[in-house]
Amino acid sequence: MNIYNHQNKLKILLSVIGIIIVSASLWYTNSLVNQIRKNERQNMELWASTIVKKSQLVTSRDSLFQVLKTEERKRVAILGKAFENFVFFPEGPTFAEYSTKNMRIIRNMIVTPFPLF
Repeated sequence: MNIYNHQNKLKILLSVIGIIIVSASLWYTNSLVNQIRKNERQNMELWASTIVKKSQLVTSRDSLFQVLKTEERKRVAILGKAFENFVFFPEGPTFAEYSTKNMRIIRNMIVTPFPLF
């Protein structure tokens, strides 16, 4: 009878130790999962804010380039008019005709290069 009581106490002790080990393992795993969840949430929030800032930057860049493009076209038109008014005589060719003629000459020079001899 003494051996039987001793074996029962040993079985109960081992069962309690097993339950403690399993409980501690589950608690530790749960705490690790919570830490990983917090870190991943922070990373996703950082990533989302970066994407938002990048899209704002692209939008502002596009609007800036559109304004610059419009302003440059206005300046080129003004320069063309000024060049046409001051350089050419009223009976001479217009700026568009003059630039078309020069483009043909340049194109012909590129297509038929000067002889080397």
